[in-house]
Amino acid sequence: MSGHLREICIRAIQNDERISEAVKKKVDAITNIEIHRFDSSYLEFLESQIELSPRGPEWAERLKKRMKNISEYTDQELARCSLDDSNERFAFEIDPITQTVIHWEN
Repeated sequence: MSGHLREICIRAIQNDERISEAVKKKVDAITNIEIHRFDSSYLEFLESQIELSPRGPEWAERLKKRMKNISEYTDQELARCSLDDSNERFAFEIDPITQTVIHWEN
């Protein structure tokens, strides 16, 4: 399964037009590939963090984007993987059924 999941993650990242070519060139270096799911309590947590904004408005905006992108996937299996570059770390949430990136951030 993990080899198949890795292929799904790579394909999804490579096919996403929002992701830069520079990141796509490094896609073979993805790590921490796992299947996970979250429930409504995670969305409630995000909502409270957005409201409290403990890390400032920029972080709150990042959380708003995350919440918007993942909210329709509550209680569904998602693939999560990361790509560590020498300068940046990228995290991807992928729908393994449609093999598309539903959210990514760095």
